[in-house]
Amino acid sequence: MKYDAWFSESASETMLSLPDHAFLEVGDVVLLLTDHPELGRSYDPLYPAARSDLPLRVIYAGTYGIYYTPDHQRHLIRVHFIEDQRMNPATRFTGRLR
Repeated sequence: MKYDAWFSESASETMLSLPDHAFLEVGDVVLLLTDHPELGRSYDPLYPAARSDLPLRVIYAGTYGIYYTPDHQRHLIRVHFIEDQRMNPATRFTGRLR
């Protein structure tokens, strides 16, 4: 069964600020997740500063990580964060957990 995609405020803001090519790449990967919600891997970073309070999965579109949780009961992909992987991992998710 196909899932719907939901974007947090943070993910929506990031998505709208992406360059056109990255916007399309991220959009294509999120669309793929609506058919295959477990495609990403469990997000379990080695260093505490990059951890989230949410049990996230991650999949990559170019240099962007798409951090999400599949909601199997509601058939929903919840996209919480879209992060440029070239940025400092110690500040990932800082002040943006929603």
